[in-house]
Amino acid sequence: MISSNNSAPETVAVAGLGNIGSHCIDLLGRLKGLQRVVLIDPDVYSESNLVSQRIRRADVGRFKARVQAARLAQVNPLLEIVVFTEPIALVPRGYLRDAVLITALDSAEARRDACEAAWRVGTTVIDGGVEPALQLGRVTVYAPGPDSPCFECDLSPEEYDQLPVRHLCSGSAEDAPPSTNGNAAAGAAVGALLVVEAEKILAGAPDRTLAGRQLVVDLAQHRHSVTRLTRNPACRFDHGSRDLRVLAGVSTATRVDELLEAARPLLRISGEMTFGVDGVEFATALHCPGCGSARTRLGIPERLRQRARTCPNCEDGRAMIAVGFKRHARLGTATNPGCPGARTLRSVGVRSGDVLVIGDGQTDGFFEVPA
Repeated sequence: MISSNNSAPETVAVAGLGNIGSHCIDLLGRLKGLQRVVLIDPDVYSESNLVSQRIRRADVGRFKARVQAARLAQVNPLLEIVVFTEPIALVPRGYLRDAVLITALDSAEARRDACEAAWRVGTTVIDGGVEPALQLGRVTVYAPGPDSPCFECDLSPEEYDQLPVRHLCSGSAEDAPPSTNGNAAAGAAVGALLVVEAEKILAGAPDRTLAGRQLVVDLAQHRHSVTRLTRNPACRFDHGSRDLRVLAGVSTATRVDELLEAARPLLRISGEMTFGVDGVEFATALHCPGCGSARTRLGIPERLRQRARTCPNCEDGRAMIAVGFKRHARLGTATNPGCPGARTLRSVGVRSGDVLVIGDGQTDGFFEVPA
């Protein structure tokens, strides 16, 4: 079993590199004990971001994560920097394990995805936000545990109903919610507070953090308040973390049949087995909602190249989607004829760092593909 060791983490992941996240970078580069930074953002900088975000005019039109990776490398060339230009829901969860996750995201959907992904691998989330009109800054810390409050604990049924329904292949930079473009000073202030919380955890002092609490700072009136959060017994999230194991020799080059056979003795299963990737779904075909054309494609649609997800028959380059019975949480050589055992994990969309769920549906185990 892989479990987080008792020593302080050496990795910080940042999801969202806009008004708050971009101001974290210089500070992160100077933290003691930090070895690796994971930067996550699917969007590019726009002209409007110049007034509020830590960028130059030359950065407009470039991916946010790549811009900030270059800046971070200048601050601390010794850091290992990993870049993901995609939503956090698609990031292999192994990159969040034994880390601290700073989130500075614009939408409730993205915050839910981030907190769920981190919770599954036992990672503390330090979430920040600003309310530009009232000059308020917020820092909330979620520390995984069966009785600990999570992001979803505070959502009402009406707020759940407003969360977008996840659709395969529908996410893109163009679909992103508009930036809050809050005041740059407010973003920098909250960004600094987020890094202060991360520094406590890196220093091995998690008991000094705001875990299970929320700090609200009135930047206009120089006041602040700290509120303790509570676990909502009606929360729709199950608050469960994964017990991760490792399969010796397994990589993205491993064949599907080899993967299943490697897990069989550990799970003590003699019958048919299937596998999935925690947090995402497979598809066996893509359909165009415009012209109705179809394309057979086995894999994780969001991880396909854009060309493979674009309808070849529609002049507007419409995105193809996976719908209904073409979507699958898990694959198996017997249950999915299109998934022969000779296929490699890479060929069906599995990446290093992914957490795989393997079993027969009754007895399942979770295994990390080494990053």
